[in-house]
Amino acid sequence: MGENVKQGYWMTAEQQKYLKSLKCYRLSEEKDKAFVERFVNAQNPNLPAALKSGWGTDKKDKLAYYIVKDPALDVPMFFFSLRCGEMHKPLDREKLNNTVRNSLMLLKEASRVCSRIALLPAPGILAQLTIHKRSSRALELAQDVEVEDWAREAIAQQLVNGELTEKAWIKIWKRVFRTMENQGLYEDDEKLEGQNIVRTKNNFAAVELVHFCACDPTNWNRYGSGLTREERKKIKLANDPVARRWHEAGMDAQSMGETFFWKFVVEIIQDLRKLVGCEYIYLFAADEDREGSLVRYYKRLGFDFRDDINVTKPAYDFCCFFMCQEVTALRNKKNAFLRNYNKPRE
Repeated sequence: MGENVKQGYWMTAEQQKYLKSLKCYRLSEEKDKAFVERFVNAQNPNLPAALKSGWGTDKKDKLAYYIVKDPALDVPMFFFSLRCGEMHKPLDREKLNNTVRNSLMLLKEASRVCSRIALLPAPGILAQLTIHKRSSRALELAQDVEVEDWAREAIAQQLVNGELTEKAWIKIWKRVFRTMENQGLYEDDEKLEGQNIVRTKNNFAAVELVHFCACDPTNWNRYGSGLTREERKKIKLANDPVARRWHEAGMDAQSMGETFFWKFVVEIIQDLRKLVGCEYIYLFAADEDREGSLVRYYKRLGFDFRDDINVTKPAYDFCCFFMCQEVTALRNKKNAFLRNYNKPRE
């Protein structure tokens, strides 16, 4: 950021300089295993254990572990891990069948009230024969469908002097052919591939944020509940060298995790998108309910619930909440975070 840019709440030049001094690198690049052994999190011992056992996994690129290191410290400040994932919108077989039935319902009612059935226009004799064959088959199937009131009303609203216009007929036929073709493709694919295939409506390339954890040696159970923010800060500065270093560097305006997400995780995602398509980043929040503190924390990072999109969930993440966000919005969200970095907390 240039010297002439008005600071306001922007991250200062000193804060940016400190962030640039930090090293973010793959776990398998760290040769000193004793250094990684010094990463602790008293609240969740499983997370440091995952890091300490992750060398082989990272080296084989099964799961990419990243360490954030301050050269002035003898412990890792933070670690996170990423892997390729996939999200999708489900394809409901029953819903697919219903769309065919509804289109046939409209066709049956239209053919009942109209004296002339207009077929789709088609160039050439062969195309006309194909259209006629498909139309005959659709009319035959429509006879077995019971017409509901909504279909009668829909056709009645389109009548002009008791007839449907050619434009209206074309719309009906296109709907019938499209839905029947989709149903046929689904059935053909079932014959082609076994039941281990999950057929979807849409697929979305994604990245999963698997781990996201700060070094925190403080056992908060010793201090009871009801601590104020200032009390917690005082305890951390007295017991936690990572938190103390963060404070001394003038970074206290925002939490370490939020800052590292926008600085390191988002930069990796942006670099990834230069090589392959990626539409979402997602995670599984290990919280007790949708209003929990961890869920609220991830919402501050831009993640939210998406009940219209499905994702595979491994046993490791059972009883956790699926949250995601579109990666196309990350750049603007990151700029907003930097722009308001030193804004006083409400």
